[in-house]
Formats: sequence, C-alpha cells, structure tokens
Amino acid sequence: MTMGERIKYKLGVMGKSQKWLADHTGVTQATISRVINDERSARVNVIAKIAKALAKELGCPCYDKEIVDYAADNSNFSKEVFNSYDE
Repeated sequence: MTMGERIKYKLGVMGKSQKWLADHTGVTQATISRVINDERSARVNVIAKIAKALAKELGCPCYDKEIVDYAADNSNFSKEVFNSYDE
C-alpha cells in the first residue's frame, strides 16, 4: 500500500473525509487530495500533521504509527524528525 492508500483507508474506517482531514491539519484540501491520490510526495511537516490528526481522532497521544513508519521507511528522514513538528 502507498502512503496515500493508507491514509485513504484510515479515513474510510473512521468515516472521515478529505475535508475533515484538511480542517484538522491546516493543510489545503487540494494538497490532501494530491497526497491521497499519490500525485504528490508530501513534505515531512504535512505527513506529521496528517499522522497527528489521525492519531488524535483515534484517541492516541502520539502519531499514527503506521503512517510514521511508512514515511520513515520510504524517505530520507527518521521518525525522530516528527518531534520537531509537535503543536
């Protein structure tokens, strides 16, 4: 599964829309759509915001582990970089 597919799947399971994710991340809906449809590689700050919004909705005090792990395994940054994007 690509990162976009993972995000889309999680939104579907939670019954949430791309608009909901945009509203909860401060990222435009157009950017969310491009990331979900794998039309654009997301920057680390966008991935961090998405992972945090999904985790918060699920009642987790941390980032969505699956999204963070996938991002770290498929890019040139480590999981620790997410700490610098905490709100």
